[in-house]
Amino acid sequence: MPDSLLLHFEPLPERAYMAASDGLVRQGYDRNAILTDYPFSGGPDGALKVNALAFAHPEHRNPADYAGFTVFNAANGRSAGDLVRILARSYAPFHLVHRDRSFSFWGSTVNSNSQVEPIEVQGDISYDSLGPVLDGYGADLAPQKVVGVKKGWDTFRSAAFRDIHPLQLSLWALGVTRKSLIEHFSHVVNVLRSDLSADSHSDLDETVMALAIQLLGACILAETGALGTDMRADNVGMMPLIRHAASQFERYFQQDLFVRCERAAERAYRLMRDVSYASFTPDMLTHLVKAACTPAERKAHGRYDTPLYLTRRIWENIPVEFLPPHRRVVADMTCGWGSFLIAGYERLSVLSDSDEDVTRQSLVGNEESPFTARVAGLGLLLSTSVDHWNIQAFDAVTWPWLRQHRPDIIVGNPPFGGSRETPRSGATSREEKANDFLTLAIDRLAPGGYLAMIMPLSFVAAEASPLARMKLLGDCDVTEVWEIPEGVFEGPTVRAIVLFAQKKNTPAEPVHSGVKVRTIQKRTLPEFQIHGVFTASQIADQRSLWNQGYRRGGSRNTNVLDYKIILPDANWTKLKDQCQDLSDIAVISRGATVGTPEKSAARRPRAVPMEPRAVDVLQKFHTAIPRDYIINYGAAQTKIYPTDFEEPRLNERELVLGAKVVLARIARPGLGKRIKLAIERRGYCVAHSFWGMAPKRGVEHGSISLEVLAAVMGWYVANAWIIEHLKSAFITSHSLATVPFPTVLSDQECIDLTRAVRAFEAAAAADRPEPAEARAEVDRILRRAYHLDDWTYERLKTIYHWATEDVFTLDSPPDTGIATHPIGGIVHGVDLEAGTIALWLDGFDSPRTVPITAVMPGWLLRPDIAFRTHLPRSCIWERNLDGAVWGRFTPQAYMYLTEAELVDGIGEILQSDGGTP
Repeated sequence: MPDSLLLHFEPLPERAYMAASDGLVRQGYDRNAILTDYPFSGGPDGALKVNALAFAHPEHRNPADYAGFTVFNAANGRSAGDLVRILARSYAPFHLVHRDRSFSFWGSTVNSNSQVEPIEVQGDISYDSLGPVLDGYGADLAPQKVVGVKKGWDTFRSAAFRDIHPLQLSLWALGVTRKSLIEHFSHVVNVLRSDLSADSHSDLDETVMALAIQLLGACILAETGALGTDMRADNVGMMPLIRHAASQFERYFQQDLFVRCERAAERAYRLMRDVSYASFTPDMLTHLVKAACTPAERKAHGRYDTPLYLTRRIWENIPVEFLPPHRRVVADMTCGWGSFLIAGYERLSVLSDSDEDVTRQSLVGNEESPFTARVAGLGLLLSTSVDHWNIQAFDAVTWPWLRQHRPDIIVGNPPFGGSRETPRSGATSREEKANDFLTLAIDRLAPGGYLAMIMPLSFVAAEASPLARMKLLGDCDVTEVWEIPEGVFEGPTVRAIVLFAQKKNTPAEPVHSGVKVRTIQKRTLPEFQIHGVFTASQIADQRSLWNQGYRRGGSRNTNVLDYKIILPDANWTKLKDQCQDLSDIAVISRGATVGTPEKSAARRPRAVPMEPRAVDVLQKFHTAIPRDYIINYGAAQTKIYPTDFEEPRLNERELVLGAKVVLARIARPGLGKRIKLAIERRGYCVAHSFWGMAPKRGVEHGSISLEVLAAVMGWYVANAWIIEHLKSAFITSHSLATVPFPTVLSDQECIDLTRAVRAFEAAAAADRPEPAEARAEVDRILRRAYHLDDWTYERLKTIYHWATEDVFTLDSPPDTGIATHPIGGIVHGVDLEAGTIALWLDGFDSPRTVPITAVMPGWLLRPDIAFRTHLPRSCIWERNLDGAVWGRFTPQAYMYLTEAELVDGIGEILQSDGGTP
């Protein structure tokens, strides 16, 4: 049965409505923001209606951010819990369900199976008791608090609300309602296009999209009450609505356009009003852009818009408080539907030293597509209830505004896309489109300004990017690098990073060493969305390795951002000091590349140094190696070597056509077991998606066999090393060549490893589980050979099994329930090698040295940085930071003022939380 029938609507008794309305007003809700008879989209089942929906802001009507409470009169016998599962689609986390002259108070959350779970807070509440009952939860029900939690800035403190996560609920409701609304909008656009085509209208595409996007905006504003009570009526005509919308938002709505196209626009408007767009959120705008472009166009432009939850997290990590208000000029060269601008406005406008009008004027966006620029305008209008925004439509690389200004903050997500055919001066033949945007951003960024740019993950090591990396490292102090998983951006399979940096004031200014590097794995993405918790974090030293290079084939790749996330650099250095590189003991080669006869003839040498011969080739590793230690020889194809090969690896043909360990990267990105391997003993050739290796002749330990090589490559250390270097689709030759190989394996241990691997092979051939005794033997031998302490061993083992274990993060989240006492301080010094930071804290008589924890941001790892955070009260009272639990760190406000200005009446502000959300 459709939910629209299950949610049977009946008017709420007047006395019940007043009890609910008065109770919400007591919590701080504006009475004018409690909208009666409120419709919202129920997804494919059509529109639903509640007796009232209370928004947590007097004017803003984006339900994902501001829907706080629904009030519903249960009159059809459905249980309150069942009703709450439907009411949750309104984006509201709290619900007052009325039945038989009393209320029940409910919360709603979403479980790991993406199902709504109703949470009863209290039942059987009389009209007179409703206000006092809500008062008991007042600290968490205050509108500002609800908005902060919905945007991921804050958390509820009440035990009754511990499992209620409004941001997760909003993301779920977005998924439920988005498809039907977008499909209906696309239908309206098609009808509008057809009608205007019949009228032989000039500038058809531009006119269609301008009318459609303005109609959408007007309907959303009307249904959500942003245009007043009268405009919410079902019988409001199009022209009266457009005139009213234009009177309130004159820069956005074009009345003359509707007059010129009134007949077609009127029909589109009536179709638009067939469904409720009150549940439309700015996050859905990216799908409007997607619907307006063909897949080929999206791929050609490399545009994949950034979700709002991610831009909010990025803005949280930019220490804008360190800039005086007049220097908080923000540019987004490729603003898409405007998520960076929306999040920037939210971040800047709530600071205690900000002026909202100045903040709005300081945000400047650019989008090459005029349609997408208009979409961005609608996103900002819906988010802020203001249409005075500076969004321009130019090619970003030649954007006049950016050529004439030096903004202090540049953010954005430039187009991705590359080529292996176009030569670049000073680089290889590879090219990456995003590099040009990053280089321009660094050039135009004001000295001392902040950069936050999304780039492809391959940027950190790609041969297409050494010049851009050199520019970044030469002109900027990099503070953080985030790895973003697949699935964050709709459409692409490419993984991405977020680069955070501060531009140096002068080229000669030295950079600081500490860079916080973090990863978000797909399985823990909800923890990042809701709480801002990363899967794992480490600290890298950008001064040590990042300006060096390594050879790969015939080219030299420089300025590789060689950071580690699984183990700190110091731990890897210590481990490698006791090992040798894999290339010292093994011959390593990528498999041969099978080609068409034409390509093979063009690439192979004129004088073939061997007689052609038939060989069997394993081409697809996922079918050739169905599980570790077994090869499906039936998947092989016969080819003529070397004439059928584009790249036959003639110099390594003894390995290519001989017995070897073959391995490939497991295709899934991220942490977990990432190497699949087997021992190939029949001399079958493997294709370029494999790597092959065999012990060198005459190595110091002659007892190192194929089995020993397989045991080491299939173990925790090699797996972690490969993951640390997986920045592209393939395992690189450099990462394989430098895999740490233990130097202290005895002959007997090599014999034992060989025996264990043969046991693995026998079990795989019989389709049995891996023998536990053999696995324990390999673990014992290699743990001793690598000299692993307990922490390192458990960490590497945990990473190996991460993808098959319960979902968890390796980072510890801030404990807001324990760290409740606000405190300020200044960084005294940072010791990366020891992993510690020395802090001057308010009320402490000397600097205190503490471990650098995951909650400490990258901008904090610099001397003389002023900050605010939270600590347990016991730490403050006892002046003891041993094992301290830290809250979230934020920049200390007003630190751009001179000492005299601070003394002149600003001291009391330093005792506050600085206004940061």
